[in-house]
Amino acid sequence: LAEQIHQVLKGVARIRGMFSAAVYGGVRQNMQVNNLKRGVDVLVACPGRLEDLIDQGFVNLDEVGIVVVDEADRMSDMGFLPTVKRILDQCNKDRQTMLFSATLDGAAASLAKSHMKSPVKKQVEATDEDLSRLTHYFWNANTDNRTDLTAEIIRRAGRTIVFSRTKFGA
Repeated sequence: LAEQIHQVLKGVARIRGMFSAAVYGGVRQNMQVNNLKRGVDVLVACPGRLEDLIDQGFVNLDEVGIVVVDEADRMSDMGFLPTVKRILDQCNKDRQTMLFSATLDGAAASLAKSHMKSPVKKQVEATDEDLSRLTHYFWNANTDNRTDLTAEIIRRAGRTIVFSRTKFGA
């Protein structure tokens, strides 16, 4: 996800004369470190890899002016919230912080309370009209035919978004 976001942002950053980079786990860090050494205006980062790079001395967050925390509820579910809090504690205290989350309760709410100044909550809710247009389907599929079934559903439905828990699953 970090790389996908970076691919969208880097064109915009380049137009504004800025350099962007992405850091995330699951790949060797050499290229990421080289990008950081050039200097970065916009950094898209996963918390685990970012904290590793901070600990190694490749990243300093003192001058960060804007922080966006996306999927805060998911990061909480995956156990990353303590890491996110440690990262935020290292950022400029006068920064702007934006937090995006499907739900804002429990640990995600505590993050907003402890690391945001005068937060404003914006909530998007579906209207009755939106809900009336929704149709939910459920297919019980085993592993052997799941891919073929998904392909057939997409072929029949047309333009489709498919969410998958893992890159391998996708």
